[in-house]
Amino acid sequence: MLLVSPVFAAYPETLPKNMPEDVRWVFSRAGTCLHSDNIHRIAANGECLAMQTYFADGLPNKNPILLIFIHGDGIPGGAPSDYLKFQATKFSTPNTVPIVLIRPGYYDSYDNYSTGESYAFSNHGYPADSYRPETVATLAAAVANLKSFYHPRCTILVGHSGGAAMSGIILGKYPHLVNGAVMASVVGDVQKWATKHNWGSYAHSLSPNAWVEKIPKESFVYIVSGTKDENTYPSMSKEYYDLLKQQGIEAFWYPVENGDHNSVVITKPDKFNQAITDALQLCPAPGSRIKL
Repeated sequence: MLLVSPVFAAYPETLPKNMPEDVRWVFSRAGTCLHSDNIHRIAANGECLAMQTYFADGLPNKNPILLIFIHGDGIPGGAPSDYLKFQATKFSTPNTVPIVLIRPGYYDSYDNYSTGESYAFSNHGYPADSYRPETVATLAAAVANLKSFYHPRCTILVGHSGGAAMSGIILGKYPHLVNGAVMASVVGDVQKWATKHNWGSYAHSLSPNAWVEKIPKESFVYIVSGTKDENTYPSMSKEYYDLLKQQGIEAFWYPVENGDHNSVVITKPDKFNQAITDALQLCPAPGSRIKL
């Protein structure tokens, strides 16, 4: 397994960890995407996103499968957002390239920051109204640029929580950009979910439910939900799954007994890993023609 060594957003040197956040933000945007190479950083929609690319020994084969991991909203006070790397590393082969994409305004455990606004901690330290059109557009642009770089035969989004919601939006808002998605701890109705938590109306956020009718029928969706999830709730994930099925989308339901919101991708990841493995099986064979 080879993790291509991280580089830093700042120029010319690594930013010290004790640098004030306002100063860090300025320097992180200086020479935006000066280091963009589509492996460590990628330019997308006027932003520069950090990412981690995992290659098996040697370079990937021609036309690989892309697995693009998109993290959730985070915790009050913030923390590195590359926790999905522990699953990503399991799927690196000569024919599969896992990529951990860091959403706008977040950072990873190597202190690499993505430029842009997260909107994640404006509600007394809790996530708030984060699934905005410009943020989704930035993630979609990053995916499009990665496809131009790798020319994959298949592209799968792998999202957790907020990253899962954005994956669902992308499926319908940008049809044929990806082939399918694996979503853990997802809700289809973002406004209903936010209201239940007393986080306000999320008036600026998009919602996966609103885009289900636009999802191409040849797409596939795997949904992983913990039976003890008290954040996105299994009932809300199931509502989204049922809506996908009603629209004729090939969807699969993976409940995790006694799993909570985060454990389904961290300490109880078996169903999550199985969903990714099964999604890979639905990708077309090498050399077959697919609609990209």
